[in-house]
Amino acid sequence: MNEANPKDLGGDNSKPRRVPPRAHDYLNGMSPHQRAMEKQQAALMWVYEWGVSSDDIVRQVVDQQARGYAAKLVKRNLLVQTPTESGGFIRGVPRYFYTLSAMGLAEAERHATVPMRYTEINISKVTQRLLHHNLVAQQITCDISHSLVGKRYFSDRRLATRMNGKLKRPDAVLFAKDINNRDFKLAIEVELTAKWERDLDQFIYRMIETLNEEDESIKVDCFYIFSDSRAILERYKKAIEPGMPLQRWEKDQFGKWVSRNNIEVPEYLVERVFFFYLDDWRKKHGR
Repeated sequence: MNEANPKDLGGDNSKPRRVPPRAHDYLNGMSPHQRAMEKQQAALMWVYEWGVSSDDIVRQVVDQQARGYAAKLVKRNLLVQTPTESGGFIRGVPRYFYTLSAMGLAEAERHATVPMRYTEINISKVTQRLLHHNLVAQQITCDISHSLVGKRYFSDRRLATRMNGKLKRPDAVLFAKDINNRDFKLAIEVELTAKWERDLDQFIYRMIETLNEEDESIKVDCFYIFSDSRAILERYKKAIEPGMPLQRWEKDQFGKWVSRNNIEVPEYLVERVFFFYLDDWRKKHGR
């Protein structure tokens, strides 16, 4: 009788066979192609929502570690790459920004639940002096949304379809849960240039109106204000202290701004408006 070979029986002397990893096991049941399409759609919808974006932000949106994902979508004729006027020499402004191509816009509109005018299809419509502000708002939204369940947010562009001029339209609104698991809406406001006198009064008054808005669909629960200037943050903090005078401004019959019905800043405002210095925020998030 022939003796059995331990290797044939998978005995102790046999080496375990290495099972190659399957992409299916790491992609929540999706195939690599399905995952690639999901990432592509997420990138296109982000650019559709904000108008423009950067490669760095787009790759964070799709959880891509390697740089260059936006450039891949350019090669697929879904995005358009355009040099920035500053050429990457201003902090926070990259060498290139990205907009949707005609093909990319058509694909985004197929999935859009709220139609929005996409004027950036014409590159000349992009206001580059606002690019830094826009990208800072995007990065903060991206930073915060990654820690939220569902990652739901409204950009300034979407908010423009819902809010009137009497309210403070934030740069973004994020949907979150408080410690008691109740829904709340967090408004993001980026302040890179200082507001003074009437502009600051209106800024504060419109925040109050937005916090107290009766329409729950556009009301927010708190404001996060970000700036790269400590002086701006300190002055704004002082301006919202309880009891500080606040002028309400209206245009008279001649179209001239006049102050009417001056009020005091309500006590609750300091508990619902929070300030963040951008350099500290960037360090916290590894940038």
